Amino acid sequence: RLSTLLQTTHQSKERADRDAKAMADSGALHYAINWYRGIPLSDRRGIDTKVTVPTMFVWSEGDTAIDRKGALACGNYVDGPYRFERLAGSHWMLDEQPDVVAELLLEHVEAYPA
Repeated sequence: RLSTLLQTTHQSKERADRDAKAMADSGALHYAINWYRGIPLSDRRGIDTKVTVPTMFVWSEGDTAIDRKGALACGNYVDGPYRFERLAGSHWMLDEQPDVVAELLLEHVEAYPA
């Protein structure tokens, strides 16, 4: 059933089967579900505190988890250097465009060395 759900988010059957099996075999699915269950119980103190470290948000236009409005609003919560990158594709950009995402991350890390 998890594979079928992942496929509704535009993940290929092969990759959805791979990820569903990995989550089921490792027990990660239990923890992933509990993360979502815990959201309403989260401590909301400091929620208005803005991020001050260099931040990059990489979003794809076909993302089914984060819509355009939400993605564009993320910069409102950053006071430090902020970069927004929009890619074509789906929520699964790490599978679809790993080289593009890796290059963006390398550029970001190089721009702000520790």
